[in-house]
Amino acid sequence: QRNTETVDAKVLAESHHPDTGGNGDQVMRALMDRLLELPEAVPQSTCKTFSQRNTETVDVFSDMLYCTGGYAFMEGDGEIDHFFHVWNHQNVYYSCISDDDDIRAHQVNFDFLRELQSDFTKHNSEARIAKAKELAFEKQW
Repeated sequence: QRNTETVDAKVLAESHHPDTGGNGDQVMRALMDRLLELPEAVPQSTCKTFSQRNTETVDVFSDMLYCTGGYAFMEGDGEIDHFFHVWNHQNVYYSCISDDDDIRAHQVNFDFLRELQSDFTKHNSEARIAKAKELAFEKQW
């Protein structure tokens, strides 16, 4: 969540499958920090996919990864490309990680994020979201 008045960021809830390992959570948090510095990277009401390809590329995401000491990895599959999907709705970033290299599957991830956003905003007012502390919705989501 990004509050434009005070320009702060906090993770309101996070979840992952218990069988996944790696540093996806840390990379996602680093990405959220980077988006705080560069909000134009994912403007209001837009979706964007950041990819961590196992090749040499230079962009906002690869630069952020380099600055945070490496690359995204999941246990046992270091050669797989990882995709970090972000949906910005009212300055709240909804995000997920996938290894879906088919572009059609990316749309499924964005549909998931929009559904998550719809459910989240249905159960929580803008004021409640804005005032929430770090991980305030962890149990709920």
